[in-house]
Amino acid sequence: MNLKKLSTKGIVVLCLICISNDSSLANSDIEFNNKVNLALRQTGHNLLLEEKDSTSTIPPISNNGTFGFTLKLNSHFNYASLPNLVEDAFKDYNITDAYELMVKDCETDEILLGFNKASVASGNNVCATRDQKEFCANIFIQFSNKENFDNSNFFSISLTITAVLIGLGFLFYKSIEPELENENDSNKLKLGLFNFDPKNQILINGEEKLTLTFRENKLLYFFASQPNQVLTRSQILSDVWGDEGVIVGRSLDVFISRLRKLLKGDPKIQIKNVHAVGYKLEV
Repeated sequence: MNLKKLSTKGIVVLCLICISNDSSLANSDIEFNNKVNLALRQTGHNLLLEEKDSTSTIPPISNNGTFGFTLKLNSHFNYASLPNLVEDAFKDYNITDAYELMVKDCETDEILLGFNKASVASGNNVCATRDQKEFCANIFIQFSNKENFDNSNFFSISLTITAVLIGLGFLFYKSIEPELENENDSNKLKLGLFNFDPKNQILINGEEKLTLTFRENKLLYFFASQPNQVLTRSQILSDVWGDEGVIVGRSLDVFISRLRKLLKGDPKIQIKNVHAVGYKLEV
């Protein structure tokens, strides 16, 4: 049999095996995500019940990166009972992986409280006994070291990479430079030394790329679309956050402060306070 045909068939078979293994891993991750979603919804339900709230809707769980999840309760809850409620829910859904949990401010996304699986197991519930003022908070949980990512998974991923490399080497016989995608500058805005890419939420200054949060990106785009113009606080709140619920003036000031720090790479670009009126982006 022709050696080339034999090698080609071998590569195809190897790739099919790898695809099958990777599909199993993908299904495992989907099952894990579903369990965490249900467990967090159960936790949110019980937290609201403790606050005598049996009617509020629990929004869908948001996925943040790899094995990161956010429960947006947008309300106050009893932090002291949170560790036990989380652990009980995880036991119900047979979730044994290590995790870190953070309670974040609804508006500023700042970390207010938190704990991890090890601290709960040792009975060290940080800050549980301290006085807690009422605050609007969301729950973020990150699984940093999944126990089901074992040696067999590592072997499967390595096998996939090896098969791809062998296939590329056999089919092309020599190195081929990957075709570079042309950057689409039409979606970027020029801000002094910066290139602002609102579509991808990135602020670029030379080799430095700064990733913006959703709200930072939306606010900067609003300013960048109207440079050197005085924008009133009410106009900013209405146009930028009008469809996303209530935001207080203090939170707006926090986001303005964040943008100033991001733009400090170009001293010619400044967000100026206009007394008793609002702000202006000077370019």
